[in-house]
Amino acid sequence: MANELIDTDSDIKLTLQKIRKLIDLTNEIVNKSNDRFDDSWIERLWKWADENGVPDLERIKSKKGGYWRGLPRDKEKLLNLTNLTLLNNSITKLPVEIFNLYQLKIFSLINSKVDKLPKKIVNLSNLTYLILYKNPNLILTQKQKEWIKNLQSSGCNVVIDNDLFDRTYKDEIPF
Repeated sequence: MANELIDTDSDIKLTLQKIRKLIDLTNEIVNKSNDRFDDSWIERLWKWADENGVPDLERIKSKKGGYWRGLPRDKEKLLNLTNLTLLNNSITKLPVEIFNLYQLKIFSLINSKVDKLPKKIVNLSNLTYLILYKNPNLILTQKQKEWIKNLQSSGCNVVIDNDLFDRTYKDEIPF
């Protein structure tokens, strides 16, 4: 009889954990849906881009062909953006709104002063390239490190500084 109660308690705990996970996933989906219907995040993103000297989307020619840089100021182009390259700038903070760009396949943050990424970066589920290079102040959360490892194992090309996973906050104890 006692063993049956223990099994029942375990079953209840497991069921509650599953329910909590389902609620979290549902809330995440609802938040994504709300962002898509509320265009105010677009205005905030453009304001951030203007304040931080991020140019309108432009093609930069190079010996190897070139690349796209900047953030489009056209709503339709922004919502369909697949490549976001933020290169050689004095950006110190990324707005959470960037991670509403669910179509992104390439996200590059190169040579910036950013020290942390918004938690919502893990919403970028369509990435084929993630480039976080030459950002000496950047420190990732454990969840972001796991997300990057999962991206790599699923075939995403990841370019990061060699020591990125070893960096910790001054008051954080590495383990």
